[in-house]
Amino acid sequence: MKGSRKVLLGAVSNWLRFIVAAIVALLLVPVMTRSFGGERYGLWILSSSLLGFLQSLDAGFGAGTVKWTAESRSPEDAGRRDELLSTSLAVHIAASTIGTVTVLVLSVLFSGIFSIPGNLASEGSTLFLLLGLRVTAVGIPAGFLRGLVFGSDRLFLLNSVQIVSSLAYGAAVWGLLNSGVGTIGVAAAGLGLSALEMAAVYLAARHAMNQNETPIRLSLRRISMARFREAFSYSGSSFMVQVSSAILMQSDLIILKFFAPLAVVAGYGVAGRAAEYGFILVKQAVNALTPSIARLDPAKEPEKTRFFLTNASKYSGAMAGSIAVASWSLGAPLLAAWAGPGYDAYGTILGILTTAFVIISVQLPCAAYLTLKGDHVWSSRAMSSSALVNLVVSIILAFALGAIGIALGTLIASLIIDGIVLPLRAYHSIGLKGRDLLLRVWFKLVIPAALQFAAMYGLGLLLPSRDLGTIAIIGALGIAVFGVSFSILSLDSSERHLFLGGRRKAVS
Repeated sequence: MKGSRKVLLGAVSNWLRFIVAAIVALLLVPVMTRSFGGERYGLWILSSSLLGFLQSLDAGFGAGTVKWTAESRSPEDAGRRDELLSTSLAVHIAASTIGTVTVLVLSVLFSGIFSIPGNLASEGSTLFLLLGLRVTAVGIPAGFLRGLVFGSDRLFLLNSVQIVSSLAYGAAVWGLLNSGVGTIGVAAAGLGLSALEMAAVYLAARHAMNQNETPIRLSLRRISMARFREAFSYSGSSFMVQVSSAILMQSDLIILKFFAPLAVVAGYGVAGRAAEYGFILVKQAVNALTPSIARLDPAKEPEKTRFFLTNASKYSGAMAGSIAVASWSLGAPLLAAWAGPGYDAYGTILGILTTAFVIISVQLPCAAYLTLKGDHVWSSRAMSSSALVNLVVSIILAFALGAIGIALGTLIASLIIDGIVLPLRAYHSIGLKGRDLLLRVWFKLVIPAALQFAAMYGLGLLLPSRDLGTIAIIGALGIAVFGVSFSILSLDSSERHLFLGGRRKAVS
């Protein structure tokens, strides 16, 4: 397969994988909330959040596996590559073992630590065990295998396996829930299907290893402490980012359980999932800009670098901002129509979390720029600081405000680190100042957001029904208003040329 065609198929399949996984998740949430009930769904969400931290046990070596497989193709590099990959495999095996032992211990202590009601205590421990084994015994080793396949430039094959797996999981869970199977049965099915997916990825990885120009050879003899230190110098920053992301995405529900019952955890979890899906959508778009960001050279083309980075922040902020305005306008009825009656009470939490993700979205291109230009250690430390601020402020505010306080903790941490500290570091490195962040990015979003909110408020008065169809119509029209006003008010002539066919403005 020619290189350009392979890249195109990989990119298309990557978006298709994301879309399929998102659709499956969106369809399963309301079925699970109705089938499990509030307390049991809260138990499921709480277990999943706690286990999210164990996915970081690979210490960032998962990302390293992709890098070392991809960059070492010649016979001269084969020895070093095989030592690095053998060491990475050893780290993944150790992480899987440690994680599995941790899951076994925590499954015994789970109900006591989180004060699970007596009628759910046994179910909670078993559920945590099954979900945990899926993460540690299957997920961590599968991460290494995926890295081999991805790094061998077989993204289309890898995405195809994951698409089939997502569809199979969605169909199986849908059928089980409709037949009355509870949390344990669904978790057991998920574990089995994950094992089947890992087997398929294993076969793909073996084929990829043998089809390399110089076949990859893994063995215990090639494990090296020197290579571990070399590898960790790269993967350590990735590890810090993984842990910080886990704290951002998962810690809220764990903190909340110490202040509220499982039913509240379920409601917060539904709002959090809705906000997270919107953020992942924006992140996928920013990831597509990574090659262009990597090619930026501020020394040779300073104006082009400034133009690209500020506009990348503006565009990602526009995508996330339109989602946040829609969440504030329609969050409560959307949650009720999607997840069921009673979840509308968490509309404010959805609005707060999507606002936090707007701030994070604006800095995503900045974080990518710093990482790709060698400032990844500082960037990872900034994200770690954001995670720490999030934890401390969320706990403090939880005492006074409960669930709302925890959501505000996420927003405040995002505002301080992601909204100010991190983007200013990137901007200063290319000769821009804080006012450039305000004038070129944030001020460009305010008027379109206000017009979208006004349009959605008016449409809400004209279309009082709050079924999913009406909500979708109001949301789509509101986002369209944002898009049109953004293109008119917030794009200059060079950008209009790029997107709308307007007259080009030269950028030196």
